Amino acid sequence: MRSNPLTRTRILIFGLFLIALCFAGKLFYVQVVYSARYSERADRQYATPSENIFERGTIFFTRKDGTLVSAAMQTSGFKLAIDPGKIVDAGIIDVENIYEKLNAIVPIDKEGFLAKSAKINDPYEEVGVIYF
Repeated sequence: MRSNPLTRTRILIFGLFLIALCFAGKLFYVQVVYSARYSERADRQYATPSENIFERGTIFFTRKDGTLVSAAMQTSGFKLAIDPGKIVDAGIIDVENIYEKLNAIVPIDKEGFLAKSAKINDPYEEVGVIYF
């Protein structure tokens, strides 16, 4: 017995609708139910390796008299970053006190630090770099 083309079309449409419903359900779980977990994972991805992964070497220019001048070189160090939202959440109002304590360890630009610490919705603000 031959099947009706209308029946086949309805089965195909029902199958596509079922697949679309599965995708919509998965999107709901990822974006609504598990949003806090993925948000936390996204905030943690800002960590950078503390050691050099590769060695580029040094680039030199040569002066007319034949002496070498360093044009580019690789340096090692750390980035100093803050989460301004956590400073506010901790109830710390005296941001200048935090600046003074950090500046005693690492020289930091005061105006830049105060401007970056005011961005409470940004979870990552670089305030300084330490080279060694």
